[in-house]
Amino acid sequence: MRKFYLLFIAVITFSFKTYDSNYYALSGGSFTQDWTSTGLITVNDNWSGVPSIQGFLGQDITTATGTDPQTLLTTSGVANDLDAIANQANPNTNTGGGVAEFDGIANPTIALQGSATADAPNVILYLNTTGRANVRVQYNLRDVDGSADNAVQPVALQYRVGSSGNFTNLPAGFVADASTGPSLATLVTAVDVTLPVACENQGQVEVRIITTNAVGSDEWIGIDDINISSTALAVVTPTLIVNPTTLNFPATPINTTSAALSYTVTGTNLTAPVVITTAAPYSICETVGGTYVTSLNIPAADVIAPKTIFVKYSPTAAGTQTGSVNNNTTGASQATVSLSGTSVGLINLASSPYLQNFDGIGTGLPIGVTVKTAATAGAIGTDAAFTTTPTAWSSTTAGFKNYASGNNDQGASAAAQAAFTDRAIGLRQTGAIGDPGGAFVFQVANTSGKINFVLDFNLQSLDVASPRSTTWRVDYGFGINPASFVVGAATGTLTTGGSNFSNNPIHVDFGNALDNQSGVVSIRIVTTTASSGAGNRPTSGIDDFKLSWEDPTAKTISLNTTAINF
Repeated sequence: MRKFYLLFIAVITFSFKTYDSNYYALSGGSFTQDWTSTGLITVNDNWSGVPSIQGFLGQDITTATGTDPQTLLTTSGVANDLDAIANQANPNTNTGGGVAEFDGIANPTIALQGSATADAPNVILYLNTTGRANVRVQYNLRDVDGSADNAVQPVALQYRVGSSGNFTNLPAGFVADASTGPSLATLVTAVDVTLPVACENQGQVEVRIITTNAVGSDEWIGIDDINISSTALAVVTPTLIVNPTTLNFPATPINTTSAALSYTVTGTNLTAPVVITTAAPYSICETVGGTYVTSLNIPAADVIAPKTIFVKYSPTAAGTQTGSVNNNTTGASQATVSLSGTSVGLINLASSPYLQNFDGIGTGLPIGVTVKTAATAGAIGTDAAFTTTPTAWSSTTAGFKNYASGNNDQGASAAAQAAFTDRAIGLRQTGAIGDPGGAFVFQVANTSGKINFVLDFNLQSLDVASPRSTTWRVDYGFGINPASFVVGAATGTLTTGGSNFSNNPIHVDFGNALDNQSGVVSIRIVTTTASSGAGNRPTSGIDDFKLSWEDPTAKTISLNTTAINF
């Protein structure tokens, strides 16, 4: 019966462990607690009478003695770690450990003392700092133990935002030894720390005062005269910065269907998403090639750092579009911006050489590469001769195709098609014999600071039908849509057809013609309709485009020296 009775008492005792972690709102005034009311804690392990404070044993946060509490940032994983020893009268004779309420002394207080069970006894203060700044934590550490015990009793101050995760130590709140002795109980150590900015304007902030099981006989250290004050959070107007402030769209879109341009949005003190909107013929997306939408919401947290937004321009005529960038917060500033910038639809030369082998680009074209077919016969010295944008074609139509193994449409056998194993871009020619059949255009943003350009590429026969002759030529011009090209930087003849697909290496030295151009440089590879075999127009392709140059600022001088004996 006695064993049963003791078990029954244990269950009843466990039922009194009450957790109360209401977060005190500092907007209602300072939080204070000096323990002069002795009716706050009347039952062991029950803190329900003390709003926003709880005490814990800190079991197994550490199992060593003499541990620096500043290094202990976790919480106890032991069930029922809550602790309060209620209604104690004499710290000198109380040898237990944990968190005790001494209401039988002249100046009542709660106190901490380590033990073999109370590995890291602590109290936690629960705060709501919404709308508050400069959160100042003040309290007194009191040596209330006048016994012969004489231990070094360090006490640390820590915080965390939220109700889970590790605490962060505050070195300014550390007291290396809050005790004196033996047989002394007079030391009072004031602690006064302002919490970091991270604790401001938060719904849940937890402040922990913690000690550890000391080497030797621990002393009771009171946590008294708690005062937590704050000031109103200053109202700061959110700001948005859009860079650049103007984006200039070309009169004719790059890549024949759209020009993708970008601007960067940054912000401070944003409390709600930024909304970016555009109107036709403009649409926006987060990344080139992403899903284009007419409006975009960006979380405020993402806009603190620069955020790049891409604008797709599909115009019917030249022009600019004014869009709005707003912070969806009452009273927030709004920014109106003209969408603008440098086109990302051009090839940017980073380091020599620029390479394009058309691998891994899907069924479209890479940035800065345009394919055109002839719109007019005769003179082909201007870009106007190639204004027709081709579409994907079958064996009976003109146009372009992004080739991979086995998808040649010119009547090759399966075995012959399988011989073509490298991706390429091909044009099926049309029109009268001798007319321009098509053009591959590579557009470079600029060549500033670069000289001595050389082009290498493979011109391919993508037919295995009866042989026919096709002329090719390399031109160059300046600007997005050159009024004229310099014709014939290199010329030659390609014989298409035969039993296998052929690969013909071409080398072009531009001399100094492309050096140091501050604007767009267009390089055009032109093919003409075959001079024979008009019944079946041939297919010409390019691959392994390689543009090389020199950077005169990167020149180095090698100096060979020998020892000189004086």
